[in-house]
Amino acid sequence: MSSDHTLTRDEIDSWLHLSSPRVRFLKTLPYGASVLDLGAGDGSLALFKNWLTPHRPDIRLYGVSLADGPHMALYEGWENKNFEVDEPFPGQHFDAVFCSHFVEHIEGGPGRLMPWIASRLVPLGRVYIETPSVFSKTGPRRATLREAGYLVSTTNFHDDGTHIDTVDLDTLRGSFTQAGFFIDESGYWRNPFLEPILIDLSRQTTVEFYATAAVWMATRFAQYAVGVKDDAMPPAWGMPLPL
Repeated sequence: MSSDHTLTRDEIDSWLHLSSPRVRFLKTLPYGASVLDLGAGDGSLALFKNWLTPHRPDIRLYGVSLADGPHMALYEGWENKNFEVDEPFPGQHFDAVFCSHFVEHIEGGPGRLMPWIASRLVPLGRVYIETPSVFSKTGPRRATLREAGYLVSTTNFHDDGTHIDTVDLDTLRGSFTQAGFFIDESGYWRNPFLEPILIDLSRQTTVEFYATAAVWMATRFAQYAVGVKDDAMPPAWGMPLPL
């Protein structure tokens, strides 16, 4: 597959992230949205508020992680909690919940998590869930790719010993509908144009993310779904349709 192109590295970075379902979810939230970042890790989601247009300084982020993250100061609130034993931000409701590669680390998976998320969202609140797909269990192992000269992090579900289990995309979608969500979008993280470009770029840098992202996209490692709580078709949402 050819990767001939005229993109600069900055353009590659911009297109890689802006075309990802994660960043699209954040950038398209309603103005002033409060967002619970469940399993926030290092807090890097906050970087996308003011990097890449449109800038979204109006979004208020609240992070939950097992430990402090280097970007936690960019959040309105941050709690170090283990979701399995301690409920985060008790009594607080949010306009959106962002949950990327967290579900596979808890017992019960999305079937357990989605009703809890529904209980913490306001009406018409939005949720983004991303988790490894069933294809991730048969993808190339990190050690094999590193031996072949590719600088990658996790490329197979079993590379991460803290993973418990995952579900297929139909089951993930089913957990949304059973919890009362209308599914706006779902699928796998793919960008066939960028995949070979990222492999080439990975050979020129020491950044693990480029080759890892290329493998994830090419093997459909990451699946996602976006849902709206108790969604109703317009005009029930308050804005009259132009006729």
